[in-house]
Amino acid sequence: MDHLSPLIEQHLFDDALLLEKGKSDLRAALAGLEDTDASFSRFIRFVEDCIDAPEDAEERTPQARKQRFLKRAAAAAMGWGVLLVWGQSEGNQKPGILSGEYLLLRLWSAAIALDVQCDVQFLKRFKTLVQLHSNALSRYYDRVLPSLLNRRKMLRYRPDNVLYIDLVCDELGRLGTALLLLRAVGAEQSNRVALHNQLITFLNLHKGCLLPVYDGQAIDLSIALTALLAEGDFTNAKAIVSECVDRFETALRNDLAMPVDTDDIEDALALRNRKDTQKSRFFKTTTLVPMLGTVAGILNDQDLLTRLSTNVVPLLKGVTMERWFPQIGLQSLTGSNVSLNSIGVSRALSGFRKTPAEEVEASENLPRNCPSSEEFAWHDTPWEVLVAISARMHRHPLPTWYLGKCARQSQVGTLVD
Repeated sequence: MDHLSPLIEQHLFDDALLLEKGKSDLRAALAGLEDTDASFSRFIRFVEDCIDAPEDAEERTPQARKQRFLKRAAAAAMGWGVLLVWGQSEGNQKPGILSGEYLLLRLWSAAIALDVQCDVQFLKRFKTLVQLHSNALSRYYDRVLPSLLNRRKMLRYRPDNVLYIDLVCDELGRLGTALLLLRAVGAEQSNRVALHNQLITFLNLHKGCLLPVYDGQAIDLSIALTALLAEGDFTNAKAIVSECVDRFETALRNDLAMPVDTDDIEDALALRNRKDTQKSRFFKTTTLVPMLGTVAGILNDQDLLTRLSTNVVPLLKGVTMERWFPQIGLQSLTGSNVSLNSIGVSRALSGFRKTPAEEVEASENLPRNCPSSEEFAWHDTPWEVLVAISARMHRHPLPTWYLGKCARQSQVGTLVD
């Protein structure tokens, strides 16, 4: 590390591009690679140092601001590249993977603020970064998939059920995002098929994730289902939703622990380990059931929808079913001081519609003052995949219109230009 730091400063960064504070944060991210959270946190600070550095008086024209932003974005991207390489050599690639997700979202957010999201120079560089992140995910799974597909090894690593399911859902969402990214960048069909098969194998091996311990883990499950829908794999998507419904109904009828709506590990541990027996205290809202209803509608599966309506909904007394719809601020959320609650609207449901077609229509029917998917800058571009990355990073539900669009586009091919 002592030898690497001066080389980074000498060959990668010009003092005009990066302040001393940014160099310090990058060094700390590299030095702390053994601690994923700490390294990721310092890399976020490094990116913010790059993007938010004060501008000079001569940089206040739109063109000058754009060029300054492109230079700062290049510095942040080079720092990320160093983190990826160093993480691979140190045997911990996860900080680089998390940092790649953050960097993509942050650069898009900054581009929106400067109104350069359609600029040719920016899009060329952004496309390269998305491809690099997709490649980094492939290398990550080359390394960790043998362990992830060894259930005994996973249980030895996380013997407590809550911690085990937490790890499984985290990787499930990441696998789904990786498959969506392969489609977005126009990857070879063989690569998509291989990852698709690995996702199915992972789901079949770790079926505990089909009844999550947190309600928020419905986000990861929905990303995986969306990836399957985008690949046109309605058969496996239907089987997964069917088993989710079975497990949810069984848990309700037998008064078992349900996904805690606080998304708090202490609440989940207390409930699962029977230290707190008041199950209803932690199960007052659910986003999982509405998501299953939306996917059942997309799959045009009357049986699934009927089972949800007749077997599950009547058992949800005192529980509010919620769907979430984003405001336009979603695309500039990363790096802002805006709270998640202020860029989305939740709608309570009393039940599901009678037919799949009606349920799809109801699912995509927007609340008043919520923008349509066409109003987002990433609409009908490969970068719409940022919706899924944002859902993982910021822990918000996938918009229903995104699930529907991925399913409808499954027969069209890739989205890359």
